[in-house]
Amino acid sequence: MSGLLYLDVSQNSTEGGFPSDIGVRKAIVEIHLSSNHFSGMIPSRLGKLQNLQHLDLSNNSFFGQIPLSFGNLVSLDFLNLSLNALSGTIPKSLGKLSYLKSINVSFNGLEGEIPGDGVFANPTLQSFLGNKGLCGMHILEISVYAITNPGKQSKHKEVMLKIVTPMVISSLVIFLLVLIWVMKRQKKGKSKDVEKVTEIMTHQLVSYHMIQRATNNFDESNLIGVGSSCYVYKGTLSSGTAVAIKVLDLENEQVCKRFDIECEVMRNVRHRNLVPVITTCSSDCIRAFVLQFMPNGSLENRLYREDFHLSLHQRVTIMLDVAMAIEYLHHGHVTPIVHCDLKPANVLLDEDIVAHVGETISKSMAHTETLDTLGYMAPWV
Repeated sequence: MSGLLYLDVSQNSTEGGFPSDIGVRKAIVEIHLSSNHFSGMIPSRLGKLQNLQHLDLSNNSFFGQIPLSFGNLVSLDFLNLSLNALSGTIPKSLGKLSYLKSINVSFNGLEGEIPGDGVFANPTLQSFLGNKGLCGMHILEISVYAITNPGKQSKHKEVMLKIVTPMVISSLVIFLLVLIWVMKRQKKGKSKDVEKVTEIMTHQLVSYHMIQRATNNFDESNLIGVGSSCYVYKGTLSSGTAVAIKVLDLENEQVCKRFDIECEVMRNVRHRNLVPVITTCSSDCIRAFVLQFMPNGSLENRLYREDFHLSLHQRVTIMLDVAMAIEYLHHGHVTPIVHCDLKPANVLLDEDIVAHVGETISKSMAHTETLDTLGYMAPWV
């Protein structure tokens, strides 16, 4: 098969090492081996594939270092090595590849400084998650100074704490005094203003740093789901509330547009059988939804788990819950909302086995564009 151009065996159960003779397939343009059980080291002979444009080895068990020979892949424009067990540093030569536009090395054991050239000049957070040893990139908010000068950094923090702590405490005291004074004024008859202040005080704002702390810096142990365009983590807010945090892939332009649409939709929907959105987080380096955590997971997992049995009454009740949620989306607003991916994986169960429909990534029916897979619905058992 010397003339092989495209190799795609992704999403199977293929085992073993990387094909040993792949380096002689000079004409090959794309290699897709994702979501299998491949293991061993990635062979350096891959660097001989001068025509290779797309390389996806994600979600396998490859270990060892990223081959330095990857710097010779002059035609490469897409590289995905995520969800493996790779170690060592990221070769700086990858930053010299002029055609490389997308790289993902998340959830490995990589360490050292991230290069700053080429594709690394404008990276996204999702491309480097799950590599605690990486440093030196602004999007990870870890400075080289903090890594190389731990003694000076600790002294600097100590001085800053002595200055900042009294200022924060005094500001908090002043804020509380002002708040008490305002509330007393409002109790004298300004009922409308009372409602406004209550709404502001109860609306929970979540920053990127809070999400980072809640997920232990996006630790892989908190990863509870991976989609085609997002990662879902279990997190615990500073208040002790358990939440599910859906972090979108910023490399996908359509996902960013969909984020704005979903925010607009979720702003106006409230129903006991929809997964509650607590708040959102949007900045230059992250787009995320903070959702109520559902301890019993998805309906899909419950249907096929041998250690968990849903009774006939529970199944009928879940179907009614889902039907009520969809009926609300269709008829609860002036403009109907369409859920384009209704399947057991997107139905989540709370501690009382009450069903909540999630992933309501929706569009107004006034638009002709739809999302997800048209003409297909996953089987319901």
